[in-house]
Amino acid sequence: MSTALVQMFPLKKILVATDGSENAKRAIEVATILAKLYDSELIILNVIAAMVPPVYSGKGVAIPATDYYSNYFEQTERSARKIVNEAVDKAKGERVNARGAELRTMSSIPEAILKNDSEENVNLIVVGTRGLGGFKKLLLGSASSAVVAHAHCAVLVIR
Repeated sequence: MSTALVQMFPLKKILVATDGSENAKRAIEVATILAKLYDSELIILNVIAAMVPPVYSGKGVAIPATDYYSNYFEQTERSARKIVNEAVDKAKGERVNARGAELRTMSSIPEAILKNDSEENVNLIVVGTRGLGGFKKLLLGSASSAVVAHAHCAVLVIR
């Protein structure tokens, strides 16, 4: 790799956000390759949205759903931990300095990614995209688009 490129674009820390999707898996592969090439630290992040809608009874009255949400978050966090741990193990198998993190957030997922990015002072964020376009993207929004629009560092979006 060119020394000039490394000097122009030093990558000390790379953050890759994953939700376990196929595009996110490709983002992890690319981030791992870059971390190895640049001898960078790789942070593999999964964010769980903790915003919960109220649950209503048949009479339209909000009822406590503590057990339902507790089970939901336990399963979601277990799944997130598995996704992150598998990615960290794979990166370490490639001799990359990698660590994982799972966050639960009351804000939006892109906000949580960007907050983590700032706290960690990363040089590059790598995210996958679902490849939604046109009207679907307008309706559904896009975490990767929000990260690109608001990040303080470079962002690489993998399709």
